[in-house]
Amino acid sequence: MFREDLLKENLDGEALEWAARRLLARPERRRILILLGDGVPHDRAIAATNGENYLRDHLQAVVQRLERHAGLELLAIGFGAVIRQNYPRAVRVCSPHDLAKVLTRELAQLLASESLRGRADTVALPREDH
Repeated sequence: MFREDLLKENLDGEALEWAARRLLARPERRRILILLGDGVPHDRAIAATNGENYLRDHLQAVVQRLERHAGLELLAIGFGAVIRQNYPRAVRVCSPHDLAKVLTRELAQLLASESLRGRADTVALPREDH
């Protein structure tokens, strides 16, 4: 993720929906979904067909739905400057050496907080057809 010369193609919104469905199927009352990434959804074929903003717009819609879900908390830890643009609770990591420290600190803060307040009871996620 820290190397600019590597091809980065990812479908962040779709991956979040998939992970959220799996997590929400679990019986625990409190579920924390942690995303690690560069914060930039991109796929050349999708961008060529649907426009450059298609995946970003989809990601933002998914994040908004997940943020309203009462049984799920979302934390993004990113390796790119744009991570904060797409996620309300996001932390940028500048070095791979900082990842463990940042992840531990943020998870400890989440666990210490009373964070299930003020959210809708249910939010529908798209069905997984495959």
